[in-house]
Amino acid sequence: MMQLQKINDITYVNGIRLETETIPIEEIEDSLRIIKEDMKLKELQEIRLRERRDEIIVHARKHGFSAIKIASILDVTRQTIYDVLKNMDINNEEE
Repeated sequence: MMQLQKINDITYVNGIRLETETIPIEEIEDSLRIIKEDMKLKELQEIRLRERRDEIIVHARKHGFSAIKIASILDVTRQTIYDVLKNMDINNEEE
């Protein structure tokens, strides 16, 4: 979630000045560190969302949804759906 703040007429997003050119030199390192941490968090969120999506794809197939319908809903190819199903089946066999 992005946090927007306005302090002394300066707008910040997640603790970094919104207008890049106004970031003081002494704040550049901190700004880069904050961005790096934000990106790590977003990557983890994306991984979790993909895992959840894959579980729901399997659930949908078990309940009669076609690969075409699932692919259409998710805006992905049918091959993506088949790859997910194959991967999830392999993971389930290993457990």
